[in-house]
Amino acid sequence: MVELIDQVHIFEPNSRQDKENWEMLFFNAYLKHNQRALVELKHGLSMDGGNENLQLLEYQRTQGIVY
Repeated sequence: MVELIDQVHIFEPNSRQDKENWEMLFFNAYLKHNQRALVELKHGLSMDGGNENLQLLEYQRTQGIVY
């Protein structure tokens, strides 16, 4: 799950780019089986550029890490 911080349902242009970057990373990792994209997706917490965003990984919740 990726949180686009302080964004309403209609994204600002910079957040739209963040959303599309996360989607492309996901598609490259899981549909194209790109190993580099998979590593970036599994360990990345935010996407450069645009507005503030944060990827919430399942293991962060199970370890009690709060951001």
